[in-house]
Amino acid sequence: MAESSQLLRVVMLLTMYFLLFQRISSALPPTPAGTLCVPRERDALLDFKAGLTDPSNLLSSWRGVECCRWTGVVCSNRTGHVVTLQVKSDWAIRGEIRPSLLTLRHLKQLDLSYNDFGLKHIPTFIGALGRGRLMHLDLSLSNFRGRIPPHLGNLSDLVSLQLNGMRYAYSRDLAWVSRLRKLQVLSMLHIDLSRAVDWTHAINMLPNLIELDFSFCGLRNSMPPLVHSNLTSLVTLTVDALENLTSIQKINLGGNNFTSMVPLTFKKMKKLQELVLSNNFINMDVAELLHRLPSVEMRVLHLDYNYLTGSLLTWLGLFSNLNEMSLDHNELSGEIPVGIRELKKLRKLWLASNNLHGTITEDHFTNLTTLEDLDISDNSLNVKVDSTWKSPFNLSSACFRSCILGPRFPAWLNQPSISYLDVSNTSIHDNIPVWIVTSSMQYLDLSRNRLVGMLPTFSLSSPLITLQVSSNQIAGPIPTLPKNLLHLDLSGNNLSGALPSSDIGSPMLKVLLLFNNSFSGTIPCSLL
Repeated sequence: MAESSQLLRVVMLLTMYFLLFQRISSALPPTPAGTLCVPRERDALLDFKAGLTDPSNLLSSWRGVECCRWTGVVCSNRTGHVVTLQVKSDWAIRGEIRPSLLTLRHLKQLDLSYNDFGLKHIPTFIGALGRGRLMHLDLSLSNFRGRIPPHLGNLSDLVSLQLNGMRYAYSRDLAWVSRLRKLQVLSMLHIDLSRAVDWTHAINMLPNLIELDFSFCGLRNSMPPLVHSNLTSLVTLTVDALENLTSIQKINLGGNNFTSMVPLTFKKMKKLQELVLSNNFINMDVAELLHRLPSVEMRVLHLDYNYLTGSLLTWLGLFSNLNEMSLDHNELSGEIPVGIRELKKLRKLWLASNNLHGTITEDHFTNLTTLEDLDISDNSLNVKVDSTWKSPFNLSSACFRSCILGPRFPAWLNQPSISYLDVSNTSIHDNIPVWIVTSSMQYLDLSRNRLVGMLPTFSLSSPLITLQVSSNQIAGPIPTLPKNLLHLDLSGNNLSGALPSSDIGSPMLKVLLLFNNSFSGTIPCSLL
């Protein structure tokens, strides 16, 4: 379960990066029609193209003499020199990066993300691109392997360096990073940095850093003492040394091997807005941890998949500007206090898989008008609200697995905005409500309750992809189901009659579970 949730979040993160790159790419202004292409730079671009395989003809505009009008090429309005080159393809373009790019001496931005360079090494000559005046370099998710060339440290004008998603790439040390003093964005998601014991010292040399993403890099606590550091104890996270990063706004160190406490030096990062320490081994009281963080500007706080203990009682008022709070899959205990409603700007609240108990009423939700994503699954919680209560928010995702919602199906969950709903094992003893059929849900889990009556007939055009109704008391035949359905689990009910001779209205169905029912007749060939 933990691995699948972790993988889902990684996929979401990579999708976010892809959408961001698309947005940046589409925002590039076209070079004015009057701009003249520099002939030697045009020849260099054509040589670069010759080293690529482009079966989708994404570079079909790369012909003729006016290279400043080619897709992905932006030239200076004043001089005509190429200043930006963006070639990304959703992994359709393959081949090699040729050194002819060195001819582009005025290059400020190079984006070769989302290509397939066949597990080749990143060319060392990239460290000399634009005569070292390159400002933005993005090689993310382009299937490179091997050592990240320290020659990148020669790009002293770099403001943004993104090397995400290279699962077969590594760096033994990050001394080269310390030379990039102008760097504001450094992102190396999934790069193996397990041997880079100098990483905090290197990062501490970047006074302009705003965003840092070292998630899933294999970083560890142990490292030798740092020269000129106030570090007094290596019992804390190695980020003790990050005391100069007073301008930092985003830190992502999720998916590493940190085991100890978050240091007090985090308090100095007054501008910190996003902190992700998910998927580590941090073992401390949650209140103590949060008191070590700057609270005023904090918008996103992800501490899920750790070993945090303690309760939620004493610290909620410190983080009134939070938009996202993820504390799921820890060892938190006690009740969810009514004071949670003071986090008025919350959009996402994840508290699943802890040891929380007690009753949640409408009072907990009074001020949470912006809440979109709520997950309190796998706790000992009783959600008890008035049957006529109307929620102040519009959820897109709601997960209550193994809480108590019943015996009636909660009417307040009749929200058209919900696309993901999990109310499995929630003590509901009721019919499936009619509004479920007309909803816009894509994922619906009603399993392990005491649902009665018949399975309702869904519209063929319903967007539902996953429907799980196993281990209930549903009777009658299988009705026509949505054509987009991929996963259907009706096992462990009282369904009867003959199995449908068609694909149950769902030609795309991949998973079908019907065992432990009372069907009669033969199994249709269409289901074999």
